Amino acid sequence: MNERLDIVIQKLKEKTKKYCYSITVLDEEPSLFDSKIGGVPYIAINEDYPKDSNGDYMPLFIQINFKDIELENYPKNGLLQLFVDKELSYPTQYKVRYIENIDNNYNKNLPKIDCQFIAQAPIKIKLQKNETYMPVNDFRFNTVFCKIFNEVFNSNIAHYFDVDEVTGDKNSEELIFNKLEIEKGLVGGYADFTQNDPRNNGNENLTECLIKIDSYLDKRIMIGDMGIAWLLISEEDLKAKKFENAQFDWDCH
Repeated sequence: MNERLDIVIQKLKEKTKKYCYSITVLDEEPSLFDSKIGGVPYIAINEDYPKDSNGDYMPLFIQINFKDIELENYPKNGLLQLFVDKELSYPTQYKVRYIENIDNNYNKNLPKIDCQFIAQAPIKIKLQKNETYMPVNDFRFNTVFCKIFNEVFNSNIAHYFDVDEVTGDKNSEELIFNKLEIEKGLVGGYADFTQNDPRNNGNENLTECLIKIDSYLDKRIMIGDMGIAWLLISEEDLKAKKFENAQFDWDCH
């Protein structure tokens, strides 16, 4: 790799580094309180099971137990749950719940709702602290990258697509993409997309990625045509634990 391009990437990593938790799938049956994809959710005895606009029960997409993570602005305890409509239609109906206090007073007679459009069976997940960097398809990337690149190369490019012309290496763009590729499953950190970042359309305040699940995380997961799903929230709502304001979406190839 061009030495100066290596410097650019290192500077970008230093500027955009975020702590997060990588998601690892396990070959174990998840319990009620586990962090998991699919399966039976924790529902308090006085709470209703989420339903879509047709009155059908919504399967659990993912449940995160915050006791397993320690990130700035995130709760120290409680469960974050994301429910989606059973067909994973587009646009998807969804509901986000945060249960701050969990105990043994929960509903033990819940319906088993399959979510075949996401996971073939419930998957227990392990969360491991990690760090990640702004990926190429983040709506902020081009501005951040070009500023650093132009300073290092004494150039004046307006888009990272133009780096090959400056470096003289036709593989520079691909190298940048590969060096900044992020984990397939994350809590915290940055979102990722198979197409374009939807936050260019008036949702620029949704800077925090609560959850990102890529179909390539595990062979048991399929989101559309090998797509990616994400749950985004503003920093303000994250700090205030207003998870009901988080926005879910997904895209595929």
